[in-house]
Amino acid sequence: MMLAVDEQRQEFAILRTVGVKPNTVISILAVQSLVVLLSSFAVGISLGIIITVLILVPNPVVNSLTVLEVSAWLLTALAVMFLLSLYPAMEFAKKSLLKLLS
Repeated sequence: MMLAVDEQRQEFAILRTVGVKPNTVISILAVQSLVVLLSSFAVGISLGIIITVLILVPNPVVNSLTVLEVSAWLLTALAVMFLLSLYPAMEFAKKSLLKLLS
């Protein structure tokens, strides 16, 4: 996300000079981050389930508690990654317009 913010710095600076509020810039970056996270989460979950089933099929040791525990950890990791991805957007929103345009 830091690379995305850095690459789009000039575009967001122009938006800010035209009158867009910093919260709007943060929401744009949050949506971008959410799209990237959810798409990678979907691919990772699909591959992870396939690999797990291939490994555990000969000796099934998975029960419902294990599935719930793994799901909770994965959703927690997704939420933490989303919050961490907002850090560059918050830093960008704090900068003054003069620093953004230079």
